[in-house]
Amino acid sequence: GSIMDAVLTSYPGANCTQNEVAQGVCTGPRNTIDRTGGTPTLSPDWKFTLRTEYWMPVFDDYKATFNAVVLFSDGYLYAFDELFVMKPHEDLNLSAQFSTMDDKWGISVWGRHILEPLPTHQREFDYDTEFETINLSQSQFMTYGISLNYSF
Repeated sequence: GSIMDAVLTSYPGANCTQNEVAQGVCTGPRNTIDRTGGTPTLSPDWKFTLRTEYWMPVFDDYKATFNAVVLFSDGYLYAFDELFVMKPHEDLNLSAQFSTMDDKWGISVWGRHILEPLPTHQREFDYDTEFETINLSQSQFMTYGISLNYSF
């Protein structure tokens, strides 16, 4: 896990968002602002990951392996305009594999981002009233599959 205290140490001349332009807080040339000392995007204050793996022999030459990864994360901004934020969330990855003891070959089933954490659209920061978000995309799409592995 990690605990972060991320700060923009130097970011003069950053582009302003539509809200900042409308509020008249852009003090630099061509609608720019000094973001020095501000919070960077995509930077949660804390994030912890728990990982476990268990394997057991099956017959004499094979093994079964199970793997799980659980993530806990604080919320963070997607962009400076604050339209989309990721609130505190959890996620889960799972896999199961059947293989030879020497991992010469194996077959596995897996699922990633099973809990699918979703960003939140904050309409109060949406300055463009002509734009409407109908379907908000997911930050981490759930994926799953089967993998065949062979080592030469």
